[in-house]
Amino acid sequence: MVQDAEANAEADKKFEELVAARNTADGMVHAARKTLEEAGEHATDDERAAIEAAITEVEERSRAMMPLRWRPPRPS
Repeated sequence: MVQDAEANAEADKKFEELVAARNTADGMVHAARKTLEEAGEHATDDERAAIEAAITEVEERSRAMMPLRWRPPRPS
């Protein structure tokens, strides 16, 4: 069991880093949407479209970066 934990330590660390990055991205998306909703009338249509496109890109990359469920590596 200890050997399995040691063998998977690197994968676990990478998974934790991906979770942290995805959570950060989700927080940034939420903040950008809220700001756009609250102050969007001060932006031009082009600016608003660019912000919405950036939000969509971050969401897509965040989802692609990591599957929704963690799957442990298969034993060799």
